[in-house]
Order: sequence, then C-alpha cells, then structure tokens
Amino acid sequence: MAASMFAFGIFVQFTDEVTKTQYDWAPLLLMALVVYTAAFGIVGLTYTIIVEILPAKIRGQAQAICMIFMSICVFGALHLYPMFLYNYGLPITMYSCTGVCIVCGIYLLIFLEETRGKSMELD
Repeated sequence: MAASMFAFGIFVQFTDEVTKTQYDWAPLLLMALVVYTAAFGIVGLTYTIIVEILPAKIRGQAQAICMIFMSICVFGALHLYPMFLYNYGLPITMYSCTGVCIVCGIYLLIFLEETRGKSMELD
C-alpha cells in the first residue's frame, strides 16, 4: 500500500507531460493496488486484531468503542485528504499517506503481541 502511494507520488512529481500521456493508465493501476492491498488485508485485519487482543470479559463493549474511534479516525482522514490535496498538492499528499503507512507498520511490528496459539477465551 505504501509502495503504491509512494510510486504514485513519484509518477506525478517527476514525470513530464509526454510521459504522463503515454502512461495515463499508471495512476489508475497504482491506486487500484492501494485499494486491493487495503481490501485484501489491512481493513479486514483490523477487525481480527481487535477481537484477538481484547479480553473476553470486555470484548463486546471494547470492540464497540474501538469501532467508534476507528469511524471517527476515518471521518477525520476523509476530511483532511481534500485539504491536503488543495494546500500541498498530490505528490505531498501521497508521500504523507506513505509516511503514515510506514509509521503505523513499524508501530505494529514493535508493539503488537503475537496471538498465535493463544485461546481467545483466556484473559
């Protein structure tokens, strides 16, 4: 996902008009890859992680709170995106999204505990 957004930013920033005309399909392909990787793993994985890491006693209520918080974050991102496009342009917006993806991925690698082999009923 991050690689596709970064490549899209590079394409928009560093290609000339002739190249953009010849490869006018490239932005569509890159954004399709972003959507594919999001739908293939990142979006669905969020719900799986929430269920796996929450204790069984509070799972229902905590999952509802997590979903509300996630909805607020999506709402904020959808409102910030057009402002980023208008104020900073498409390349900077794509680089910013790439940075967020990388930082979140590093955070998950460091702080997300492994749940393989653990029972979901144990607290």
